[in-house]
Amino acid sequence: MKRMKKITRSLLSVVLVLAMILLCGCGNDAGGAEPETEEVQGTEEEAKENEAKEQAEEKEVENGNEEEYVLGIAFSAFEEFHVEWLKYAEEVAAENNITIITTNAQNNISTQMADIESLIVQKPDAIMVWAVEADGMVNVVESISAAGIPCILSSYSVNTDQYDLYLYEDQILTGQLQADYCKEWVENHPGETLNCGYIWGVTGISGCIERYDGWKDNCVDGEKIVLLDEQIGNWSAAEAMAITEDWLQAYPEMNCIVCMSDEMALGAIQALQGAGKDFDDYVIIGIDGSESAQLELDKGTLDGTVFQNRYLNAKLQMEAVTSLLKGEPVEEKDVLIKAKQLMTPENKEEILKSLER
Repeated sequence: MKRMKKITRSLLSVVLVLAMILLCGCGNDAGGAEPETEEVQGTEEEAKENEAKEQAEEKEVENGNEEEYVLGIAFSAFEEFHVEWLKYAEEVAAENNITIITTNAQNNISTQMADIESLIVQKPDAIMVWAVEADGMVNVVESISAAGIPCILSSYSVNTDQYDLYLYEDQILTGQLQADYCKEWVENHPGETLNCGYIWGVTGISGCIERYDGWKDNCVDGEKIVLLDEQIGNWSAAEAMAITEDWLQAYPEMNCIVCMSDEMALGAIQALQGAGKDFDDYVIIGIDGSESAQLELDKGTLDGTVFQNRYLNAKLQMEAVTSLLKGEPVEEKDVLIKAKQLMTPENKEEILKSLER
C-alpha cells in the first residue's frame, strides 16, 4: 500500500513537471509573438537600408564610369592673359572630367604647326587652336579634322571652314574702345593733338587687323588724332620697348602709344621710364586688363586697357567646348564671346568688384 502511494506520488510529480514544462512552453509561444513582429519589422528596415546602399553604390559606379575627356590646346603664346585664362578654364574642365594638355608656339608659326601635329598623334578628344596666323595655319588645322578630331578655333580665325567651333571675340569693338579713350582725351584737352604710334601684335591674323581697324577707323582724323607710325611688336614687351625707344628719337612730338596687348604696353612704359619721361605728357593704352597692367593703372603710367574678362571668357569658351565633347547639338559653329570693357584708373575697382564670384 505504501509502495502504491509512493508510485502514485511519483506519477503525480512527473505529471506536474510535464504540466509546468507545457505551461512554460505555451508562455514562451505567447510571449514570442512580439519578438516575431519585431523581427519582421527589423527585416523590413534592413531591406530598406540595403536598397539605399545599393542605390548609392550604383550612383558611385555611374559617376565613376562618367566619360572622361582630353582637350589639347595649342596656344599661340603664353603671356599673362593666357596664364590667367588657363587657370579659369581648368576649373571648368575639372567639373566636367576634362583634362587639358597645352603647347606654346611662342608666336612662331612653324612651332605651332609642329605643336598641332604632336597633339594629333596623342589623339585627344578635341584640339583648340589659338592661331598664330590665318593663312599659314590652314593645312595643319584641316589635318585635325582629317584625323577625325573635333577642331576648335579660339579668338583668332583661320581661313578654312574645316572646324567644329570658332569661339571669337569682337575685335573691332576692342579697337573701338581704345578709340573711344583717344577721342575722349582730345575732348578733354582742347587745342591739343594726339600724335600716335601704334604697335601691332602680329599681322596676317583677322583679329589683329580688326583691332587695328577698330581703333584707326574710329578716331584717326589726321588733325586732332594723328598716326605717325606703326610697327610690329610680336606681343613682346622687349620688342615694344625697343620700338618705343626708336620712336622717342624719330618722333619727339609723339605723345600717344596704342598697343595691341598689355604686354607690349608694359614695354612702352619701360622705354619711357628709361628715358626719364613725365607720364603726364603721354597717353599709353593696352589690351587685356592683366594684373600687371592694373598695377600700372594704379601708378598712373598706363592710361587705359581694354579689359578682357578672362574668367568669363574661359567659362563661356569651356562651356561650349564641353557641350561639343559630350555630343550635344551645336546650334552655331561661330560663337561670339562677350567679355570686354575699357578699364581706367577711375573705374578699375568698380569693374573688379563686379567680377567677384
